[in-house]
Amino acid sequence: DEWNTMLHGLASQKTQAAMDNLWQIYREIEPQTNRENAFYAESLDRLNELSDSRRLRLHASEDAIPAIIQVLLWGGGLVMIAFTYFFGVKSIRSQALMTAALAGEIAFILFLIVALDNPFRGYVHLPPEQIQQVLKRIQSIPTK
Repeated sequence: DEWNTMLHGLASQKTQAAMDNLWQIYREIEPQTNRENAFYAESLDRLNELSDSRRLRLHASEDAIPAIIQVLLWGGGLVMIAFTYFFGVKSIRSQALMTAALAGEIAFILFLIVALDNPFRGYVHLPPEQIQQVLKRIQSIPTK
């Protein structure tokens, strides 16, 4: 459910309610034996990892490149391209080729930064298949 909402940089209310419910269940557990204490402590650590992973996923789904960094990246690219005009190349064709190659490389790097900064949408995004496989495996576990 949450994978679709992360496409828009949002959290799923349904998933948040399920996480809140899970935490409530853990707060009500009172282990009685040493074995139960050990299992409870380990499962509580795993629940913390689950919550942390979800928080990191939600943070990654937001537009995270601040405006000042975008300005610096684009401005730095333009300055580098402008700098190529100061090279003492006699052939205008060589100058144009060198400038075009550098501009292409800078454009490629900027595209990669933007594409990889949004892992849940765009050209380069993480498909939900892996998490769907885990969900199917969890749902196939028989309950007592």
